[in-house]
This record gives sequence, structure tokens and C-alpha cells, in this order.
Amino acid sequence: MSEHGWFDKQFMYEESLLTPLLMRFPNKIKKGVVEKTVQNIDYSPTFLDFAGVPIPKEIQGKSLKPLLEGKNVPWCDAIYETYCVYLIKISQLIKNVIYKVLILFR
Repeated sequence: MSEHGWFDKQFMYEESLLTPLLMRFPNKIKKGVVEKTVQNIDYSPTFLDFAGVPIPKEIQGKSLKPLLEGKNVPWCDAIYETYCVYLIKISQLIKNVIYKVLILFR
């Protein structure tokens, strides 16, 4: 639960957007902190990459494996989120380290 009582990012409060991701994979992931912005869409390519399975081109996320191995790779510093209920767009968000633009639809 977040500070506002919500369990997901639908209202896009800063506290829920900055939820830490904790991962453990002994002998594969280096101990430490990675200060990069990631999204849920990055999980599948990461799991496939660690499993040695090719990542289908249709998957939109990026594997976190290089970051978790301590490699310095180019990484996007902004995110885009959209929240829909029954295919009705409720909100959109574009956020980087400094700015956040939130559009709410009625």
C-alpha cells in the first residue's frame, strides 16, 4: 500500500511512481543499487534475458540484465504511463527526473 492507500499507479502519485524494485539472483546480480527508472514492461525481457531465451521484438520493455550486471549502458530517463478502465482512457503521464506532466480525462 502506498502513502495514499492505493496499491497501484492509477492516480500517479509521486510515492507510487518511485516504488523501489528489489531483485535477488545469487551469482548473477551484483549487490548494490541501480539508480535508473524502470517500468513493469521491463520485467519480462529481463527474465527472458537471464533465462537465455531470445526476447521477441513485440515486447516493448528493455532487459535490466546489463544494469544489474553493473554495465554502463544507455538508458531512458523518462517514463510514459497510461491508465485505462474498460478501454476508457483515464489518465496519461510523462515523467522524467525533474518534470511530471499528468493529463486526467473525464
